Amino acid sequence: MFRLIDSILPFEACLYYQFLPLALEGKHLKLGMVVPQDSSALDYVRHILAYLNCSLKTEQITASVHQVMLSAYLNHSHTSPSPKTQAPQKKHKVPRSEQPTLILDDALEPESESTDLSPAPTRSSGLSPTVSAQRSRVPSPIPSNLPTERSEEAAPSTAMIPAPVALPPVEAVPILEVQARYLSQPIEFIATLAPQHLLQELLGRVLLGGIGRLYFERQADQGRILWSQDGVLQSVIERLTLPVFQGVIIELKRVVQLPLLPVIQPKQVEVERRYQEESLLLRLRVMPGTHGEEATLQVLRGVALKFYQRQQLEKLSQDALKLAQQLQRKLNEIRDRSSRHPTTIETLPALNQMLQGLDKQLKALTALQASQHSDNPLE
Repeated sequence: MFRLIDSILPFEACLYYQFLPLALEGKHLKLGMVVPQDSSALDYVRHILAYLNCSLKTEQITASVHQVMLSAYLNHSHTSPSPKTQAPQKKHKVPRSEQPTLILDDALEPESESTDLSPAPTRSSGLSPTVSAQRSRVPSPIPSNLPTERSEEAAPSTAMIPAPVALPPVEAVPILEVQARYLSQPIEFIATLAPQHLLQELLGRVLLGGIGRLYFERQADQGRILWSQDGVLQSVIERLTLPVFQGVIIELKRVVQLPLLPVIQPKQVEVERRYQEESLLLRLRVMPGTHGEEATLQVLRGVALKFYQRQQLEKLSQDALKLAQQLQRKLNEIRDRSSRHPTTIETLPALNQMLQGLDKQLKALTALQASQHSDNPLE
């Protein structure tokens, strides 16, 4: 199912239309739908399958199953190890250069990180989260002037107590600057531009709206770039020279601050940006292909971004809770050992100061949550 979301029905479409691609049985796609009578969802899927010469079978699923499976997909895409690049399989009889549509993810393993660009509909907003995120770290205060020897009469060092630190300000989301000057020009024209300007034109198109995506496919002696929107191929830039093709990938790496050297293993980076007063998450995945580097660029926004951020917050809060439980166990152990073997705990003042700071952060988070709920009582 995850591979079908990667290659046929993108995550945002599954989220918006409330369906799931359950299996591909020969030329029949088995589709699970929360509302099997949803004509707009059926029209969308049939439009996609027409390019693949596939028929459709539907099966009703519950909203809870739909929610759990999408959460599992996102969790899989962030936790599963990236598989090694394999040689092209021979099961595809149609040459890749002649494939008419979609994202051509048959070049990718079911590694995931795959969520296509989302439109900004508000069809399904009550989904609860569980996805991966970056781990929170609890800093350990280390005094810079620990004594090497201590007399029995020495009092606990007060230099170990860190000065109260104000809560850091919330970082502003950087603005994504895109200068696309030739949006009205045909795709053949922008193919003649230098890599830096070519990327600007591609970004200008992929950010227009809808479920969009850029896929950079490297062939033996040339490259091509595919732009899809709402699951349907919009344009293909063919026969790019390899220096220009690689130059565009390098420029894309600069945008998301990824190292410019060719990758040996698949790498993914996600950066949050603001573009035309809208929040975006740019997700770039670069992987070594048969002939060199290839890449996919995806953009999360609207409902899909909101769903993703909820997943991130849920995972971060779970990580923080586990760390708090670990801290509690350590404090219990310190108490027990101190009761059996009385001694001065040098780090106790610093630990107390740290806990006061954490308490301050928790109160600030509680106030923020209360404010958000009062502003959005229906959420």
